[in-house]
Amino acid sequence: MTVNEIIDSILDRAGFITTKVARENGIERHILSNMSKQGILVRIKNGVYKRPSDIVDEYPVIQSNNDKVIFSYGTALYFNDLSDRTPSVIHLSVPQGYNTSHLKNKFCNLKFHYVKKNVFDLGKILMNSPTGQQIWIYDKERCICDIVKSKNVVDMQIFSQAIKSYFKLKNKNIRKLLKYSKLLGVEKEIRNYIEVI
Repeated sequence: MTVNEIIDSILDRAGFITTKVARENGIERHILSNMSKQGILVRIKNGVYKRPSDIVDEYPVIQSNNDKVIFSYGTALYFNDLSDRTPSVIHLSVPQGYNTSHLKNKFCNLKFHYVKKNVFDLGKILMNSPTGQQIWIYDKERCICDIVKSKNVVDMQIFSQAIKSYFKLKNKNIRKLLKYSKLLGVEKEIRNYIEVI
């Protein structure tokens, strides 16, 4: 395969190419840079390129080169079918102390939630983005615990819909929900919702 064929194959599969992925496939960073200067590729952000005609799925782009970023709150509720509101703001959870300035400089519609490191990975799952790319989000049970913990700042309509939708699910996992609630400090509140609903 030629360099162009390798790049095309990656772009067909992912919709974008990072310098890291290029390097893993034997392609040096300067080749992507040169292709960008020639107008063959467009630089989306530092180290990430796409074809000029391709529409970019920003969810995997945000997570590219950012392994400490998980989609959460309203964004994860939407992906988990617990909200029918398409997120206008993308919610991301990061470990406490994580520097988010590189993301804030490149994307304007992000809201960060800083999470204790010992529970950061709790409920982390892989899911497909709108274009079929794999992204990290929090599972249903983690989403419910997070919004209960932040009830005062979560939109009441989104909150109510998520709680009602979760408890109507056939595949809800109450044991997991209670386990998470204990670790996240909202066990009493979650038990109240279980009793009421």
